[in-house]
Amino acid sequence: MLFGPTKSLLTTPSQISAFDNQEGPDMSDELAKTKIELRSHHEKVAIWEEGLKQARQACEAWKADAEHYKLKAEQAEMERNRAMFERDQLMQQLEAVKMHLASSGLSLGGLVTPQLAPPNEFGEGVLRAALQNSQPHNMFVNYMT
Repeated sequence: MLFGPTKSLLTTPSQISAFDNQEGPDMSDELAKTKIELRSHHEKVAIWEEGLKQARQACEAWKADAEHYKLKAEQAEMERNRAMFERDQLMQQLEAVKMHLASSGLSLGGLVTPQLAPPNEFGEGVLRAALQNSQPHNMFVNYMT
């Protein structure tokens, strides 16, 4: 029960017998009203307890959902950071290739750098064609020595 076990107001045998020994129509009417009122209060308490139980269950479900989506957000953030790191690494490699081509007198045919180029298939196709028509290049070999 929400408020603990109910305690009887009549706790001693003498109080109970004195209450039971009172006679008269007023007493029985009052007792009947009190019993109805008590039953009504018990029903309300049961309804409130059920509502409280459902609210607790909903709260636990919301907490579990929040934790789940927090983990998903953290994973997405890690994936984003990894992708940005890989992008930065590829950009550095591209700059190294450009520098090597410039130092060896070759060019990429006037391609716009990927940072400034709009994302379209034409730019990617030109870059792919330029790379396919060029000699193989190992950027880890120092040709200057």
